[in-house]
Amino acid sequence: MSVRRTLIILIIFTLAMPAVASVLRSNQQAADTVARVEALATLETYVVKQGTILVTIPAVGTIEAEETAGLSLLTSGQIEEIFVQPGDYVEAGTPLMRLKNRVQVIAYEQANLNYESAVRQYEDLLVVDDDEIAIAEANLNSARGSYTSVANAVSPEQLTAAQLQYEQAQVALDGAQKARYEASPELTDEALALLDARIGEASFNAEAARLRVENLGSSNSGELGAAGARIAQAERELERARTGASEFELAQAQIVIDQATAQLDQAHLAYDRTILTAPFTGVVATMDVEVGQRISAGIPLVNLVDITPLSISGKIDEIDLRLVQEGLYAQVEMDALPNMILDAEVTQLGTSGRNINGVVSYDIDLKLDTADARIRPGMTAEANIIVEQINDVLTVPNRFIQLDRDRSAFYVNILMPDDTLQQREVTIGTRGDDNTEILSGLQTGETIAFTPLVEVPAFLGG
Repeated sequence: MSVRRTLIILIIFTLAMPAVASVLRSNQQAADTVARVEALATLETYVVKQGTILVTIPAVGTIEAEETAGLSLLTSGQIEEIFVQPGDYVEAGTPLMRLKNRVQVIAYEQANLNYESAVRQYEDLLVVDDDEIAIAEANLNSARGSYTSVANAVSPEQLTAAQLQYEQAQVALDGAQKARYEASPELTDEALALLDARIGEASFNAEAARLRVENLGSSNSGELGAAGARIAQAERELERARTGASEFELAQAQIVIDQATAQLDQAHLAYDRTILTAPFTGVVATMDVEVGQRISAGIPLVNLVDITPLSISGKIDEIDLRLVQEGLYAQVEMDALPNMILDAEVTQLGTSGRNINGVVSYDIDLKLDTADARIRPGMTAEANIIVEQINDVLTVPNRFIQLDRDRSAFYVNILMPDDTLQQREVTIGTRGDDNTEILSGLQTGETIAFTPLVEVPAFLGG
């Protein structure tokens, strides 16, 4: 190549250098802008605030039921209805299945009718019926009228005086009986005895007067005797209507009620034995019977699992045993029910450890505070036992805190108004599972940021 040509090329290159440099600077600025936009797009921010720090110990186990029962009927027969299916949640007392029981139903209905009838009869005896009293009084007046008619038919002249005496005696008797009937319950025994004596005296006088009338009409003594008997019967009926049933009648009526009650209880028991009910609240686990199948008494037909409460049987590492004690609360998660957190309480700790492949663990039992029918025995559960809880402190999620290993210092990235990040050293306190307590370096309301594009060592696993 000639010298002249070489000089021309050098001159052209020298003139082009500024333009090339400008293009390179533009490309670098564009690349920086793209990187910044990408970083901001993946930026995660957090506004510093007061919160709660939870320190927990993990325990993994399975859900277990407090009780599982195999249920059977107490009588043989043919299954006519099944009301539940495996997996159903049932309350205590819920019918599960029924035998054919038409005979028992009819017997129960008849026994119930007999019982109701016996009760009504007893109640009727306790009631004083004004209508019944009026009828009894009318019957007595009629009987007296009949007697008077018979007596007058014999000898009106001779019987006038005797009949008048009889009627007066009868009026006296009615007055004595009425006084006794209307006597106040507060009267003394002596006063009541005096009233009874007056009734006896008036009754004697009335009977004597009646006999005198009867003797005067001896030719019609038979008719007079019958008329007198009707009077006596009418008087007894009136007395019964006024005073109500006697103690003997009430006692007899109560015996009838007792007998009807016993028959009703037996009929009800026979009916109940044809229906299988849940003895406690739980979940139907299995069912080994079909409609139409004949079964024998005492054969288990349904397995019912008690889920109130359920418990977790798990294990904890020997290192964590010193931090756990009975009565601590826990938050429980299950793979089968994601996004659900349940409360539990530590109820028992194992006294001896188990060494499996060099790892020593201890048994632990926790009681679940729930009756959710979706939770079933055998499900895997992870309990986070709360061993420390600090409330109302300044908190930051663990992933936002970075560690400068050279200086053994912790810092966070503050998001500035121009969308840049500024590192700031902080002093930390208690480390929780998700958050860390900030003792100094931050204030409530400040915004911190974290992005995977910033290649810094993550604190506590990020």
